Amino acid sequence: MQIAGRPVVDDLSPARWVATALDGQPFGTVAGLVPPVFEAYARVFHPAVRYPDDELFGIDSDEPDQDVTWAEVAAFNGRTAHPAMEWASITGSWDFRGDDDQPGLWNDSPAEGHLPVSAGTPLAVVLARHTTTPSDCWFGVDNTWHPDAGPALHLTDVECVIVRGPIELAASNFAPEPVEQSANVWWPDDRAPWLPLLVLAGLGTVPWLVHAARVYRLNARDAGEAIGELTMGVDHHAVQGALAVALVLLACGAAVWPRGRRPLGVAAGICAGYVGLVSFAFPAAWAGFSPTWSVLGIVWGAAVAGLALAAPRSQPRELGGEVVETERAL
Repeated sequence: MQIAGRPVVDDLSPARWVATALDGQPFGTVAGLVPPVFEAYARVFHPAVRYPDDELFGIDSDEPDQDVTWAEVAAFNGRTAHPAMEWASITGSWDFRGDDDQPGLWNDSPAEGHLPVSAGTPLAVVLARHTTTPSDCWFGVDNTWHPDAGPALHLTDVECVIVRGPIELAASNFAPEPVEQSANVWWPDDRAPWLPLLVLAGLGTVPWLVHAARVYRLNARDAGEAIGELTMGVDHHAVQGALAVALVLLACGAAVWPRGRRPLGVAAGICAGYVGLVSFAFPAAWAGFSPTWSVLGIVWGAAVAGLALAAPRSQPRELGGEVVETERAL
């Protein structure tokens, strides 16, 4: 079966991270709608609509419907537009959320749960500049529209059928005609672990864990006590083993967690480089590396830190500014 011209995805395992991130989050909060793992979040105000036959405004009925921004509505009602504004606040009444309108300005209130094409199209253009995979995105739509389409992904209070396609699909209709319904949730494929850093973390996993196993064996034989390498009763071999395991976890965490990529990657890189440097300077030290492995440790640490700093990263202020400009253009 196809939805919006795209086949339904049967293997949902690459999308499970969304469901996992939303699990247990309070309903009705941002974290209950969007995984709380990103550096910044933007709010897009769905436009109101003015019909072309609004005689008070003098629009030719042959013209298409016109979008009306929240900023226009706020100004019309003598209110101030701001990022946390609510529809009832800028119109002056909750009645305007339903059937009432303000003739001369708008006739239909903003769509709820549906991103209009006029907003989805420019938004996709903006977001395409902030992903490395604009041609490969994931889109989920409430499976009540397509109950027999295929396996569904559970997201807070909705079961979503998933399709994949270019980012422009954000402006497509995902419900059977004549109903109009955009995707309920969508994200780019590059939200997956950043491959270069993940590969590098994987290359260091075996050597670091082998080193950890070696020093843990020495710790089990009380080697630290035998050579007097104890601090406050703690064997230094145990600390070395814990550090090796921590370096693996930090590097892997940096690869899969965008928000913590820089601090985790830099921390892992600095620690690994320092251990390698000390081992190289004191090759005969207990639990140390050979000169070759010391150099490899320094190189690995520098590479992890460098990739963490060089990883693709959207600038919150830049993205926020673009979203604002897009809203103004609607």
